[in-house]
Amino acid sequence: MDKLLCRGRLSEAGLSRARATVLDAAALPALQASDRPLFVKPRRGAGSFACFRLDETVTPQRLQALREQMQSDKAFRAIFAGQFDFIVEDYVRGDEYSFEVLAAGGESHVIGVHAKYLDDSSGTTLEMGNSLPAPRLTDAQQLAGERFIDECLAALQLRDGCYHIETRYDAAAEHWDIIEINARMGGALINQSVGVFTNGLSMLELWVKTLCVERDHLPTWRARLAALRESVRRRDGTLEYGTVFFSRYGERDRTLEVLSIDGLTPQPDVVEMPVRPQTRLPDSERGIFILNALWKVPIREIAEQLHALSAMLDEQLVIRYSDAAATADDTTTQEKS
Repeated sequence: MDKLLCRGRLSEAGLSRARATVLDAAALPALQASDRPLFVKPRRGAGSFACFRLDETVTPQRLQALREQMQSDKAFRAIFAGQFDFIVEDYVRGDEYSFEVLAAGGESHVIGVHAKYLDDSSGTTLEMGNSLPAPRLTDAQQLAGERFIDECLAALQLRDGCYHIETRYDAAAEHWDIIEINARMGGALINQSVGVFTNGLSMLELWVKTLCVERDHLPTWRARLAALRESVRRRDGTLEYGTVFFSRYGERDRTLEVLSIDGLTPQPDVVEMPVRPQTRLPDSERGIFILNALWKVPIREIAEQLHALSAMLDEQLVIRYSDAAATADDTTTQEKS
């Protein structure tokens, strides 16, 4: 959970090229004057809160305001566990992926690799879309990623548990690197997405079964997990269906009036709308989920459906607020449809 300690351990093991340090007012001027592309994040974070590139807009005052948000956010402040430092580290280049992993008795099993589709125009970095499997990864690249994850978990002595591991792959350099290692399932619809990909076994169900397996039955269960590895199923040609899912976020400190998916064609197979109408959204720079929508897609159609479903969602999803945006000069209702 400590991103500075995690980065240091991986760097010492030769598994990450990024260097990290605590970001405070004293260190800020020298870091901004360096020619290193750098990225800022909370030392212990969640919900895509305050993750952005270091530039001239980062000031001690801005960092302090973010710390105050961390402490006042009723939904998320417990996750920070009293740790409100920021770190800055070398920017990790490449396309982004998350590995959904179960470890049992010292063996790690990558059940699936989600490709991530990002937006960083809102003051933080948000995941707007995911697909499982990742259409840009060749079988060889995906297998190399699995082996890299095995090495990282071994170096950190993470022998058991469920992990959502965010990575980037630089295809030109043929290099995998870690963004962060989360000792939990992925958020949004990662759990349900894995359930579609495995033909019925969600990430939560696999995690519970792993926790409950008796010692005498561990070898049998590990063989079952091994058969579910994405690399094994790619090799054996048994992949049939994957998923495309999208997340949409609300505008901070506004009141949501209408959120409607009635016009979506086709309708999603799985939908989550965690915010009710007439809810005042938090005044926070984290990602404020208002919609997660997932479609089950044949593997061969994933790249095509990514574009088609994203365009359809942007055109047909209705989001309306009952108050004006903070930068508007009037109080008229604003609608996106």
